[in-house]
Amino acid sequence: MALSQLATRPLEEVRTEYYALLRAGGMKPSPEEIDVSGSCGRVTFEAVYARSSVPDSHSCAMDGVALASEDVRRASEAAPVFLSRERYCPVSTGDRLPDGCDCVVMEEDVIEAPDGIELCRPAAPWQHVRQIGEDVCEGEMLLPSFTYIRPAAVGAMLASGVGSVLVCRRPVVGVVEPAGAGTPAGCNYAILSAMLSDWGAVPERFVCGDGGPDDIRRALGEALSRCDAVVMSGFTSAGGETGGYEAVSGLGTVFCRGIAIKPGRPALLGCSGPKPILGIPEYPVSAIVVLEQILKGIIEILGGNMSHTFETPEATLSKSIISDENCREFVRVRAGSVDGRLVVSPLSRGSGIVSSFMKADGIVEVPEGCGGYRTGTQVCVRLLTPRQELERMIVVTGSHDRVMDELSDLMKRSGRGYGLSSSNVGSMGGIMAIRRREAHVAPIHLLDEETGGYNTYFVKKNFPKGGVRLVECVGRLQGLIVQKGNPLGLRSFADIAAGGIRYVNRQKGSGTYILCRWLCGKYGIDTALLRGFDREEFTRMSAAALIASGEADAALGAWFDAEMQGLDFIPVCEEQYDLLIPDASWELPMVQSMLEVLGSAAFRERVAAVGGYSVGEPGRIRERF
Repeated sequence: MALSQLATRPLEEVRTEYYALLRAGGMKPSPEEIDVSGSCGRVTFEAVYARSSVPDSHSCAMDGVALASEDVRRASEAAPVFLSRERYCPVSTGDRLPDGCDCVVMEEDVIEAPDGIELCRPAAPWQHVRQIGEDVCEGEMLLPSFTYIRPAAVGAMLASGVGSVLVCRRPVVGVVEPAGAGTPAGCNYAILSAMLSDWGAVPERFVCGDGGPDDIRRALGEALSRCDAVVMSGFTSAGGETGGYEAVSGLGTVFCRGIAIKPGRPALLGCSGPKPILGIPEYPVSAIVVLEQILKGIIEILGGNMSHTFETPEATLSKSIISDENCREFVRVRAGSVDGRLVVSPLSRGSGIVSSFMKADGIVEVPEGCGGYRTGTQVCVRLLTPRQELERMIVVTGSHDRVMDELSDLMKRSGRGYGLSSSNVGSMGGIMAIRRREAHVAPIHLLDEETGGYNTYFVKKNFPKGGVRLVECVGRLQGLIVQKGNPLGLRSFADIAAGGIRYVNRQKGSGTYILCRWLCGKYGIDTALLRGFDREEFTRMSAAALIASGEADAALGAWFDAEMQGLDFIPVCEEQYDLLIPDASWELPMVQSMLEVLGSAAFRERVAAVGGYSVGEPGRIRERF
């Protein structure tokens, strides 16, 4: 059948082949740089990284007094400690922590005394203090490519020193129609332009004189020269050709004429290079159906526009929430779908943690008098991310690393619609999430202190019946992060035992904590005497930020963490950073897509650009259990 005749091809077949044709021809988003302050509702064109830490100095998290915890370590009800005025400083929430202080005591726990104050209980180091990088660390990926920018993301970008951002340019869609505002096609423009604007496109109108072949071709040519896509309204019909086919075939290629839908059957689809051309019927309902079924998807490709709905389904809580019984708390959570169940994990809490709202997929309300929820509880969540989008997210729970951010960004850029929803709970936390069937992937780097090998022992121990695979990711250079110029002259991990060295550790259950404990055993270091062994940070980058601020002298971390903070690095070992994937998730299209990206040249290039990693065969199954 000639293309000038009306065919009836199935909608899904037409849409799939037409989009593939346009992509092959070069149709893709294009960038524009705009001020962050005006970026809400836009879509990032490339990944956005923090340019400074938030907070960029230690700040007070309560109203009260700042002091040195050592001064009140023996305070008790029976023996209150008196502090003269020069040994404390009154502070308000958000104030910079004064020099020489490492904690804040709430004002209700302070007893006024002549020429000073009395305290009846000890204060822990870093109590009620927001430490440098607690919210966002310099160099951290704030948003991956092609991500919808929400209000909290605007605040997080501005707070972390990002003043401008590359976003997907809003596609311009030309609407070519016959002259005469009273015609049905002329009346359609108000409807069409409103739909286009609602989808994130910019409509532009082109009127073609008397509607003769030359006028139609001229108007179409002008629209193609100025727009990213063109809609021809009223130049195709079921009863006969009205000039649309000849105009499109003269300036481009006709893909098909006629789709098996009702209304909208006589739609005409074509292109001029990467630019789509849609001929739609003059009747409004038919026109709307064709635009919704064909053009909306094209605009999403060009502009990254996303529709947003708010659902309140039940979900499984993967980590307990402890809440104040005296108030209703709104806890922000990451979310994803695992084995057909919606799983949510609480994010960092506190009114100052802007990044948690930026990363949140939903909100769980904890009512007064409840006190919180245990792990595994079914909770009601108000979704901020559409459920359909969550179904296409790989739930990643475990040890976080910069390479996972880069992998997430590359998946976004692949155009397949998949992404990563990551929660940083440490390597052992990731293994437990896989055991509870609450994650698709767990990044781990756990040292076997008996053999010196990585990960295998812990996987065998926790999955005696198997059902999981250990996939190679990268080798990561671990070492001591120290202040610029290494003023203390540290040469190896053993040197942290020297008197006065202030160490910063990671949380128990993390691979870095286990490595630290093993190294202490290797060099005969008594952890009870190691100053700072019990001071735990939840990310390596936040530990590095403390060293950059002068609040600590050394921490175990990756080369990249030191590089981003302008610090020195003393290599200690290379550890194996692997991905643990259960068999139940292995065949999922989104997991297979992730493995394909993991093994790609693009991933190798990203890892090489970051530095501090070795790449063998990422994506290879190291062991199957």
